[in-house]
Amino acid sequence: MKLERILAILVMILERKVLASELAEKFEVSTRTIYRDMDTLLYAGFPVVALPGKNGGFTMLDTYKLATFTFSEEEKRILLEALEARSEFMLNDSQETLREKITLLQTEKPTSNYIFFDSATQHRKQIEAEVKRKIAYIQKAFTMKKQLDITYIAMDGTETNREISPQKLNLMDGSWYLEAFCHKRAAIRHFKLTRITSLKETSKTSMKIEEDQKQAEVTEKIVLEFPKNQLGKLLDYFLLEEMQIELDLVRVTFQYDPERNIIPFLLMFGSAVKILEPASLQKEYKAEVEKLYFNLNS
Repeated sequence: MKLERILAILVMILERKVLASELAEKFEVSTRTIYRDMDTLLYAGFPVVALPGKNGGFTMLDTYKLATFTFSEEEKRILLEALEARSEFMLNDSQETLREKITLLQTEKPTSNYIFFDSATQHRKQIEAEVKRKIAYIQKAFTMKKQLDITYIAMDGTETNREISPQKLNLMDGSWYLEAFCHKRAAIRHFKLTRITSLKETSKTSMKIEEDQKQAEVTEKIVLEFPKNQLGKLLDYFLLEEMQIELDLVRVTFQYDPERNIIPFLLMFGSAVKILEPASLQKEYKAEVEKLYFNLNS
């Protein structure tokens, strides 16, 4: 039965990477049928990843994990209905709980009763649900090798329409970014999923950009200084080798993409951060703080 096969496939890809040929042989169907099954999972909103290449296959995005490995009868019913409907449905609370359960990396026996996992991102629950739907849609584009038309809102509020060839999804600084070749800019760009307001698959074949074809990433050196009492917090965001720990202060030196706005990140540290380099960032940060002060007193 189709639903039973898809459910079995779902359990398998939660545990490990699987090949289309392996699944076709196991369930005695064609590889084309397996690809249609993967489309069904994608349409139902499950972030299946198609890994390219000779040793590729299918796996599941390791985005959301819970400590529970079992399904209630109600959750099984919701799961089957979602798969049967092949729809990108709006989640209610029970469906959201189910989605989180089935996107954990399952094992037959949990390695510990004391290990618990929560969401990998820093967003509110409602935002995460929307991001998951976008991830599922993008993964479908990966599988079908299709370009996407997107509407994107930049940091300054500017809205643009882009035609892109998706390359990969990256989890950076607690948010999901889509790395894609932007046909408008003729270059690789990173699009924050929360700022993509619309996604539409096109009939055009996606352009695959190999690593050696990509332009070298341009970064700039940033040097920050913090009081020693910030060390615990700093370890959440910086590598130990990026830190110079002294008696009463910590100096952090790292490389950062100048296209990404680092000011909101720095503001998180309040008065505890001191910018040593570059001078341009000092001026930008000072202007933002002055703007905040003006807004508070206006």
